[in-house]
Amino acid sequence: MFFIVFDLYLKIDRTEREITELTRKVAIELEEINERLKALEEKVKVEERH
Repeated sequence: MFFIVFDLYLKIDRTEREITELTRKVAIELEEINERLKALEEKVKVEERH
């Protein structure tokens, strides 16, 4: 029984780490998208002035 619980613990731990890593990657991608969007908004503002 102990080994089954321990195996389950290891699988849960690995899954939690994978979720954390994916969340970090999504946050980085979102930040990059926001930066690109901000740059595009600035470009549009400059073009509207001309």
